[in-house]
Amino acid sequence: MNEETVRTLSKVLSRNAEIYAENIRSKISKLRSDCMSEWLTTGEMIDKLKVGEIAELKNTYVKGIEDIAYNAVIRDNEGFKWYRIDSDKKDSECFEINNVVINWEWRILPNYVSFEEAMEALNKGKITHFHPFHNQSVTVHPDANLQGWIETYTWKDLITGKWTIENV
Repeated sequence: MNEETVRTLSKVLSRNAEIYAENIRSKISKLRSDCMSEWLTTGEMIDKLKVGEIAELKNTYVKGIEDIAYNAVIRDNEGFKWYRIDSDKKDSECFEINNVVINWEWRILPNYVSFEEAMEALNKGKITHFHPFHNQSVTVHPDANLQGWIETYTWKDLITGKWTIENV
């Protein structure tokens, strides 16, 4: 490839990026709290947790119990299993409800995806969320314009950042 071809390609790609960015900006929602950060009762957590998701226990200190080996529950195709977030320790022991567990509080952790997966979802017409900070996200609609809010972030922030895909 010669220098002139590289310059032309660079200009075309730059203009395409500008057009894409402008298109995404038109439908960006304001920053909002991450809906997955709300604390749920054990019953609500069981009702809302989907296969592949993890629910984190609010407080691992429980009066009368010396040590809780697991601090989360993961749902798989077989049911609910105990899970340890900080060590990826899984157990075949099923999560059971008793008079202690019933009063615990949980939150469902976001199922983060890569930038590439988020862009693929946008391309398929799905809404995605960029999570620049804890408990905040920017909603990105498929035909929204990036100009404006994107100036706050670098490409590295977007590419290596946390993204979720809205399940509709």
